[in-house]
Amino acid sequence: QITFLGELIRLGGLDWSQITLFHMDEYLGLPPTHSASFCRYMRERVETRVRERLFCEKDGFFRDRFWNGDFSPVKAMTIFYPLLAGIADDAVKARLRETLLDPKQFWGDNLIPTVSRDDPTYCDGLDGAGNYWRGNCWAPTTYIVYLAIKEAGWDDIAAEYVRRVNAQFMEYWRAHGHAYENYPPEGKVDHRFLYVQLWGGRELRYVWAGMMPLCGLEELFAPETAPGGVRFGNPFLKEQSVWRNFTWQGMQVEAEAGPQRTRVAVGKAWSFLAEPGLAVRGFRVDDGVVFSAQAREKTRVRIEASFFQPAAGVALRINGKPAAFTLEGAALCFTLPLGAVEVRITPRSGG
Repeated sequence: QITFLGELIRLGGLDWSQITLFHMDEYLGLPPTHSASFCRYMRERVETRVRERLFCEKDGFFRDRFWNGDFSPVKAMTIFYPLLAGIADDAVKARLRETLLDPKQFWGDNLIPTVSRDDPTYCDGLDGAGNYWRGNCWAPTTYIVYLAIKEAGWDDIAAEYVRRVNAQFMEYWRAHGHAYENYPPEGKVDHRFLYVQLWGGRELRYVWAGMMPLCGLEELFAPETAPGGVRFGNPFLKEQSVWRNFTWQGMQVEAEAGPQRTRVAVGKAWSFLAEPGLAVRGFRVDDGVVFSAQAREKTRVRIEASFFQPAAGVALRINGKPAAFTLEGAALCFTLPLGAVEVRITPRSGG
């Protein structure tokens, strides 16, 4: 497929707007390292080009660029997307974190504006509070930036980000039952203002507005974006939160997150408890358990899974080294040290 696509590009003269391309990697079960993998194609052809052509030395991060080679002077929320793609190194991450948290650029009570707050066109609309894509906060882009924040590992920022995003959504949902197409980047929605088309592109009930509270729910439990497995928990949340009676992979789930504890129960398949709270990434279960975490202090973990019996013998490794554990019935209990940890639990017969 890569050779075929390359020949199409070389031939030229094709109206690409009339062509739909798709790949069958998942159907065929191709791994991302396979020579015909579309994921590999995107990584080698797209990611490489982004690194080579869109990095702005002056700003220290990736920028939109015109065909003539000039960088666009507009800082849009898309500057944070490379975090989600995993192509930002530590130096770029540091610059993006600084830019995100700068109240003169993107940070504020209303998140996240589509252009930087210091842009000349910011909030130049009829009501002085947005003007569609010149500042307004849109649920899809707010959600994508949230995923970028999570992929960067900034759980401290994520906790405050979702608090502000949820507050903005719930204020109008509780008062009016409104879930807007977009939200103002400054102040409140002015219900007295006669917008173009009644609401000026700010429709009263727009289904994608649900992506704003989804940011908060995903602090409790969510499928991973790239590495597989699930993620859950954030000790930086200001208070404990519980999400009950939702379904994942056909099983009923209850999840709790906050500074006191991280707790997940997935049907009768497995349960997880960490005290105090812990941000868990890449949690996977098959014939064992694998996950990573960043412990802010020594943390006690309790795991129970239906597919293995600790009493029959299991091996626990933390950061590649054998670690001690105790048994509480069918549950495996152990303590995580301070810092970054990689945990693997396997049946003793499997090493």
